[in-house]
Amino acid sequence: MGDPDRTAGRLVLSTIDGAELPDGLGFDWVANDWADAEIFRVCLRDGDRYQVFVDTEWLGRMPEELAHEVRRVLVEVPPAHWRATWLAMRPTGTPPPMAGDTWRPEE
Repeated sequence: MGDPDRTAGRLVLSTIDGAELPDGLGFDWVANDWADAEIFRVCLRDGDRYQVFVDTEWLGRMPEELAHEVRRVLVEVPPAHWRATWLAMRPTGTPPPMAGDTWRPEE
């Protein structure tokens, strides 16, 4: 079957059409957070301007359940309400235009 994080990653990438993502965003990579295996992280790219990191807690879920939750968030929830951090690809000091009040710069 494979590692749960890899299975979840394959499911996320195969069940979300890039056209379903908010305008300008595309997948960069998906994996468990290297610093916290209880967090699954999706990295989206806004062209060559930003990386956007959307985190989802595993909470004991199976890969299919986690992938379903990631899909729900990315497709149904407005980006301003995501649990997200961002990284400017070029030093700007300003968050992406779609960022909500709770978004923070990636450390």
